[in-house]
Amino acid sequence: GNNAFSVVKQVDMQGLGELTVLLYPNPVTTENKLNVQLTGLDAGTYTITLVSSSGQKFKRMTYDINYSGAGLVVLPTNGMPSGTYVVMVSGNNQHFSKTVVIANQ
Repeated sequence: GNNAFSVVKQVDMQGLGELTVLLYPNPVTTENKLNVQLTGLDAGTYTITLVSSSGQKFKRMTYDINYSGAGLVVLPTNGMPSGTYVVMVSGNNQHFSKTVVIANQ
């Protein structure tokens, strides 16, 4: 058989990291706000969506991140029904989802 080799290309991996999401407090009770701490972000546009367990979208916010690193987003939860929600973060070919309980009083 024949052997074929591809050209070696240098790839700059600086600033690339795994997107991680920390939600607090969980459950959300009297604070009426959910803190979404994002780390491992590349610069770009990110969308954060809060979806109920029945699939209804309650919040959708878009953020432009101008630098690589971390960020904190505060989502108001006042007026939302108590229940289990999924926080979805997407952008720059990165996707993440995590469950949070909202127990507004």
